[in-house]
Amino acid sequence: VRGSTDLAATLAGVREHFDGVFAAQGKTLEMRVGDNLPPVHGEEVAIAQVIHSLLANALEATAAGDRVVVSAQATGPGVQLEVCDSGTGISSERLSAVFKPFWTTKPRGLGMGLTLVRRTLDRLGGDIELHSHPGQTRAVVQLPRAHE
Repeated sequence: VRGSTDLAATLAGVREHFDGVFAAQGKTLEMRVGDNLPPVHGEEVAIAQVIHSLLANALEATAAGDRVVVSAQATGPGVQLEVCDSGTGISSERLSAVFKPFWTTKPRGLGMGLTLVRRTLDRLGGDIELHSHPGQTRAVVQLPRAHE
């Protein structure tokens, strides 16, 4: 995997893509991007796809009036990105299965979104954890700093 990505710029592009969808559904998308984020390791298209998948899931899990907050801040080894929604939450029984291929609770889903997110992050040297309870799901993504 080569390349580095300006995460702040990538998030701005993602926001531009999703703002209208959130507004049309009566939901709020909030971005909290720290100052001076370091470039992260990996291709912009791959990192954007990870964020798109997480936001698509958050959109499906929330109702009108709900809010999704995307935050990014520098950490020692790179950047921590969080996508937090005020949706229905995922039960602990289901939470352990969400990264398995073809596992889904959605009537039209393939069950590959989070599987591909995890595979992409593994390839980039990153990681993802999901934390959930009724009324909140939080995806915590670690992205490694780009090698200078």
